Amino acid sequence: MDVGIAHALRDSVAEFCKENADTLSMAVLDPIVAGQAICAKLAQRIDCAVAAAQIKADLEQNGVALFKGVFVPGEDLPETPSSFVPVPMTGTTAALQLCVIGANALIGKLTVSYGSENEGNLFVNLVGMGGDGQTAFKSQKHMRGHTDAMSFPFPGEEDPHYPGVAPSPDLVCLGALRNPDGVPTTIMPLAKILEDLDEGVIKELMQRKFTVMCQDTFKDGTIAKLGVRHSVRGAAVIRDTVNAERWVRFSHTKVTADEDDQVGRDALEAFKSAVASHVQSVPLEPGDILLVSNRRALHGRSKVGNAKGGKSRWLVRSYALDGRHAQAYLIQGSSFCLFP
Repeated sequence: MDVGIAHALRDSVAEFCKENADTLSMAVLDPIVAGQAICAKLAQRIDCAVAAAQIKADLEQNGVALFKGVFVPGEDLPETPSSFVPVPMTGTTAALQLCVIGANALIGKLTVSYGSENEGNLFVNLVGMGGDGQTAFKSQKHMRGHTDAMSFPFPGEEDPHYPGVAPSPDLVCLGALRNPDGVPTTIMPLAKILEDLDEGVIKELMQRKFTVMCQDTFKDGTIAKLGVRHSVRGAAVIRDTVNAERWVRFSHTKVTADEDDQVGRDALEAFKSAVASHVQSVPLEPGDILLVSNRRALHGRSKVGNAKGGKSRWLVRSYALDGRHAQAYLIQGSSFCLFP
């Protein structure tokens, strides 16, 4: 990423925060208005069209766009939380959230959440969880490559069973507040994965024959909103687009082939093997923002360890979706929360 873009984003958000110091908690809950305001400030510093083209090219080619040092973690940070929500509101956390909102708006994306995950909060903590249950255990272990909200449709498709289900996000957006052990986020670019697969396997993965089930963070919310845990039978893992791109949806445990479909099962195993061969590490430092393509890459993380609270690892996450697609799925009264 051109350092000039990161510096322009940093300075634009800092200016916005100074002008709106008394209303930052409200500003981060209106990503449409905040995004427009930050983009107006960006336009005074850089050629926004050129910058947007570079960010989009990075996402297409590498699956990620990394913005280094776009906010400065201050002394106002509390101890690292031990739950997904809420994200404590301080000057530092507001700057992180507004950097994400601004970066997304620059490339025509709306920062969004889903009502069925984490109570629809726009930003959530990625931290070591408190307690001794499965959620706490999973927050400490490594995470294999996956896409987020992968049971929801690709843009341009409709859910076959539940009208009004929004598409999965275009981007997963991460900001780093603390990472004392340098635990890397891991990225597996789809282009690299596909290089390891023969065309027959790819065509098999493009068949609408797989079952996809929503990830655990969406389980209770989709049951509450749809009456059942969201899943789709007859789904494709790989999709061709009109631009001759290929998109992916994937989870190691939530995408399955029928027991009697050995060809489909073998294709999934070949895909998993290729994923494991193309893991790239991105150790985020405090002040960094990472946009991850949820179509052109899988993402995960290395083992975190059992540290929690205090000054342990603390990332903040949100999603982004093309503004043209998002508007139709906003829950009534919200400027960012999608159904379900």
